[in-house]
Amino acid sequence: MSRRSRSRSRGADDDLSESQARERVDGTTARLSVEFHIRRQEYEDEIKMRKSLAEAPVAPAPPVKEEKDKKDKKDKKPKFDAPNWHQTQIQDIMTTFELSSMDLGLSSEFAAQRLIEKGPNIIRPPQPSVLWKILGYIFGGFNILLLGSAVLSIIAWRIGTPPDPNNLGLAIILVLVAAISAGFNWYQEHKSSKVMDTIKKLLPTEVQVVRDGAEKLIAAADLVVGDVVVLRNGDRVPADLRLVDVRGLRIDSAALTGESEPVSSSATCTDSNYLQTRNIAFCGTNIVEGTARGIVVSTGNSTVMGSIASAASSSSERSSGLQLEIRRVVIVIAILAAITATAVILTWVFWLNPTKPSFMNLPSMLATVIGIMVAFLPDGLPFCIVLALTLVAKQMSLNSVVVKHLPTVETLGTVDVLASDKTGTLTQNKMSVVHLFTLPNNLVDVPENKKVLVGKPSTADPQARKLVLLSALCSGAKFEAHEVGGDSFVNVGDVDDDFADTAKILGDASDTAIMRFAAHNTSIEVTRKQWPKLFDIPFNSKNKWMLTIHAIPVSSASLEASEESTKVKNSKKELYDGENAELASAHLKHKALLIMKGAGEIILSRCSRYMDEDGSLKPLTDTQRKKLARQQEKLGSHGERVLGFGYSEFSVDKRFPIFSKAFDEDRERFEIPAASQTLIFVGFVALMDPPRPEVPPAVQKLRRAGVRVMMVTGDHSTTALAIARKVGIVTTEEVDLVTKDTVWDLINDQSARGLISSSVYYHDKKKSLRSETPEHLSVAIDESNPVPQRAIAITGADMGVFDDKVWDWVIAHDEIVFARTTPEDKLKIVTELQRRKHVVSMTGDGVNDAPALRQAEAGVAMGAGSDVAKEAADVILTDNNFSSILVAIEYGRLVFDNLTKVLLYLFPSGSFCEIVPVILNVWLGVPLPLSAFLMIYLACFTDVGPALALIKERSEGNLMLRAPRRKDQHLVGVKTFAHAYGYLGIIEAMGAHIMYFWYMHEYAQLSPSQLFLAFDAFNQDNFGGSGLTAAQLQLHLRAAQSVYFVAVVVMQFGNMLATRTQFLSFFSFNPFKGMGRNVSMFIAMGVSIVLAVLIIYVPPFNDIFGTRPIPFQFWFLPVIFSVTVFVADEIRKLFLRRFFSSDISKELEM
Repeated sequence: MSRRSRSRSRGADDDLSESQARERVDGTTARLSVEFHIRRQEYEDEIKMRKSLAEAPVAPAPPVKEEKDKKDKKDKKPKFDAPNWHQTQIQDIMTTFELSSMDLGLSSEFAAQRLIEKGPNIIRPPQPSVLWKILGYIFGGFNILLLGSAVLSIIAWRIGTPPDPNNLGLAIILVLVAAISAGFNWYQEHKSSKVMDTIKKLLPTEVQVVRDGAEKLIAAADLVVGDVVVLRNGDRVPADLRLVDVRGLRIDSAALTGESEPVSSSATCTDSNYLQTRNIAFCGTNIVEGTARGIVVSTGNSTVMGSIASAASSSSERSSGLQLEIRRVVIVIAILAAITATAVILTWVFWLNPTKPSFMNLPSMLATVIGIMVAFLPDGLPFCIVLALTLVAKQMSLNSVVVKHLPTVETLGTVDVLASDKTGTLTQNKMSVVHLFTLPNNLVDVPENKKVLVGKPSTADPQARKLVLLSALCSGAKFEAHEVGGDSFVNVGDVDDDFADTAKILGDASDTAIMRFAAHNTSIEVTRKQWPKLFDIPFNSKNKWMLTIHAIPVSSASLEASEESTKVKNSKKELYDGENAELASAHLKHKALLIMKGAGEIILSRCSRYMDEDGSLKPLTDTQRKKLARQQEKLGSHGERVLGFGYSEFSVDKRFPIFSKAFDEDRERFEIPAASQTLIFVGFVALMDPPRPEVPPAVQKLRRAGVRVMMVTGDHSTTALAIARKVGIVTTEEVDLVTKDTVWDLINDQSARGLISSSVYYHDKKKSLRSETPEHLSVAIDESNPVPQRAIAITGADMGVFDDKVWDWVIAHDEIVFARTTPEDKLKIVTELQRRKHVVSMTGDGVNDAPALRQAEAGVAMGAGSDVAKEAADVILTDNNFSSILVAIEYGRLVFDNLTKVLLYLFPSGSFCEIVPVILNVWLGVPLPLSAFLMIYLACFTDVGPALALIKERSEGNLMLRAPRRKDQHLVGVKTFAHAYGYLGIIEAMGAHIMYFWYMHEYAQLSPSQLFLAFDAFNQDNFGGSGLTAAQLQLHLRAAQSVYFVAVVVMQFGNMLATRTQFLSFFSFNPFKGMGRNVSMFIAMGVSIVLAVLIIYVPPFNDIFGTRPIPFQFWFLPVIFSVTVFVADEIRKLFLRRFFSSDISKELEM
């Protein structure tokens, strides 16, 4: 093995298996590619903005609008600060980096000095402080309040005389609860991908450079800016390079862009966008063909990959709606706790301390403040929510819906717009050729066997024969080779229909369909050997065409190289370093066949002649162009994707020097000028990708659920509209085609018909839509009639000139189809929807969908989609079934309803029943009915099981007939607090206190009147004439506190049975059978009882936590109050059903 080979394979052997390593790298590259697409769009927007500013005439500054300026600053996102090396002259770059000659390179001494100054070529993204991350885990959510209470407990313990061990025990418990919560915080964040764990696998270890006038192999980390790097086939680019000497170079940029096809490189600038130009080789990409030399312009973190990796490693996830709601609850509760604690402190300072010092000294006051903090907090809420979301995510996975980020579960319930890709999402991605159309007016229905060539080749339809030939040659697909007897083979003989139908084809859906069609009419391998490919430009979503150039078969005599052709061959071979160099050189004196395949209108615009039905070539007239355009519209209206085929033959050495160095460097920029009109039009090939059968009913259900479904596709608008009609996205008879030229006519027309406000529609057609005077472009939407009567279709090219006001008008429509969109257009659509307060879910399966998937609040990818799409998405539909989106949204809505039930269950016991004892103790002198420890135990242990059982509840009504939840509809609102505190809480608190006073009356011989206003007198012997010592009274108090605790646990069972439904009776929503079945709640009751028994009756726990065993009857007496809670809520529901039946029916949509 050569030294170079060894360097490329170094680091391959590690602790991970090859498959594990591949999975990690795939995941990392997928995330990098998403970041790359986003940054490329940001830089593109920046270029457009600068260009528009440069071209715009100088105008007076508009009036200052402070409010708008603040909003603009808030909304503005940081742009990618890309360098300008791609547009800088080579000589200027060499001067900048003090490089005297490409042949000499840098000197070793100078490079060593620069390495010291600039640092090594290593990607080291700024790592967040470990301390800050740990602090974030520890102090997240309620933890800051819990730990603050723990600190106060320790202080109270230390300053006590003597120190009260209960305060120390309470501090330990509080820290333990905070630690558990921190563990859940860590668990959620740890599930996110670790980009830098595998980033090193994308970088080489050694690289070939020119230094001191000679090529040397050095460590990639020792590269410095100004180094001349030599790239060859199989190398991995070690840094960002400005290419100088390019020879047939093709680069696989999948690590950054996610695109599967290698792209050709050039020594000249091909695009003003730094991230799209072909004269920059980016760090981490792979050389798959050719050679080149380049100058290092960026190293380490300064490279594009380094910048993206840093952002991907350090960026925080966007807070979900649920996280914001929890944060809001924390703030509200913290404020209430702070107000109450302040009142207690002031009470102690100005009243209790001066007048009753023995009742509440400083340690006791601190313990009381701790009790208030603990009492207000539903301590078990954070991990109840995490466990609840985990359970729901598991249930969703059983329905083929995999949730990558738990908070997304709840976000799905707020989605009101679903923007869906077409191919592979709404359709089956199983295309087949269904029609051929050729001039003068020949529409051929392609039969199921795909055969269109009948009879001998000489007598077959020349147009169909030519289309078959072009289909076989101009394709990015190929048959997968099969291993038989150790030899690799594909079909190379006559047409084999079985092989054409069943053989696996590697390629996208369109190319696969066209290749199967061609394979039924000719032998693909034989044809491709006869017409060897010399050059190609793969299809991409921006150009929307593919180009190939092939050698035209000639006689063997003509292939004999003359002395002259031999000289040409030798001189050209070094300039063409591709796999067909020998063949290309042999054909230099002969003709080549150029084929273009792509969007019908694009191919047609490049044609000047057409092939007639007899095979002759005739001029392409305007009349025929219109006929072809109408036919494309007609085919597209049936949902067919129409591709045009054109070709041209030319002399390689005269008309088109494709083997020159200049052309080979610039292949990606190559484009036949539309003005030259040199192609020969052969015909249209129409493909059908049928809609998925589950899509139409799913779209109908989504619309009933208040979710607007929009199509966002790269297809032609006619084809897109046809599919949109078939699946129910478009239901109106009339569809307005919105372009930059017609948009204001449509707006004015709708204004005249009273669909939108007519008072502010003024448009000066002499002005651009990007006018600096937006007042002239105002669009006021009548919210009572938001333009649902007509559907609209818009192409990506026209979207670029829409301003904010036009977007307001566009998005006000219910039925929208976006066609001919690029990845950047899709991202723009999602962003514009979000700016108008919509919650967007984007569905897709391709690399081009990734930026929009990531931007959306809930990105949904198909399981069979690209790795890049799945990495960008929040949810993956593993069964590739569009209707699974319904499951996801329904669970999102259900989890919000059930979380509301969980809060209604937790607040009465975990908050209200805990704060009332503290209030009675401080202001009314009642011995504390519930200890701080039991408050925590109640919230974090006994209440958790029933809360999780409530998460498993099914919906009372049809969730998918409701409108999506509004953003301003909070998880915890005034109604929730009123129901939890003012209704359920009061009943439970009264019942628990009755049990407390009953125990004290029966066993301590103290009446409630004696306990009220007892204050410090309770700590005296023979208090109230009970004949008990102070120590005995404390034991009875601990037992009474245990009674209070058990009473709340038992009453919570009634609360759970009541809370599981909001409107329906418990008996009509039977937990044992039918739709209401949920036996897990009874299991949860058993678990809660066991936990209560352990803490009450296990002697070690009695000593440590200050609990006491209680008489057996106190387990049964609270059942009366539990039934009271249940019956009272049943009466409330009956009242609602009887007097507010219409509102309930609307709420449940039953």
